[in-house]
Formats: sequence, structure tokens, C-alpha cells
Amino acid sequence: MNEITIRIGGESGEGTISGGDIIALGAARWGYHVYTFRTFPAEILGGPCMFQVR
Repeated sequence: MNEITIRIGGESGEGTISGGDIIALGAARWGYHVYTFRTFPAEILGGPCMFQVR
């Protein structure tokens, strides 16, 4: 069983979550089973956030 994990990190407002969503959607359309996990701060801009696709 092959498993790939992609993790994207950055500051809020840089498109980290949007980029992760695009990768997850593409993988799902290719037939992969996708699990995502995201973290983001309470601030609107400037805090660290992370998106993980597995």
C-alpha cells in the first residue's frame, strides 16, 4: 500500500488552504482516497496555518 502525505505551511492570507484544497480535489478526481487536515489561527491575517493532504 503506497501512501503519500503533502503538507503545506504558511501565513494566513497567503493561499495555503486554497492550494491544499486544489491538490485534494485533483487527487480525488484522479481516483485517490483523500484525507485532509487543516489548522488556522483565529486572526484574519498573519497567523501560521497548515494544510495536510493524505
